Amino acid sequence: MTVPHPRAWAQTQPDKPALIIADTGESISYAQLVDHADRAAQLLHRLGIREGDTIALFLENHIRYAELIWAAKNSGITYVCISSQSSVEDAAYIVENSDARLLISSALL
Repeated sequence: MTVPHPRAWAQTQPDKPALIIADTGESISYAQLVDHADRAAQLLHRLGIREGDTIALFLENHIRYAELIWAAKNSGITYVCISSQSSVEDAAYIVENSDARLLISSALL
């Protein structure tokens, strides 16, 4: 079974929730997800990240996580997810050994 790309859902059911964070109830619609992912992809491109590059994501469970993953997927960028429970040393090891050109984190980590 093929799962439609969020862009397909955004065209047919733009206001339908694409993601709901269970802990907070925060949600994002398919239209918002596609728009935010497209803008994030443009930012990655402006930062010099290109198809075939790798980025590392060191974030807590957050709506922005999905936006960044779809931005990377849509741009042909590989992404490495680092658990928010990882130590600084473990996170640094993953970043160094994944050849990530960019690390995206949050102020909470």
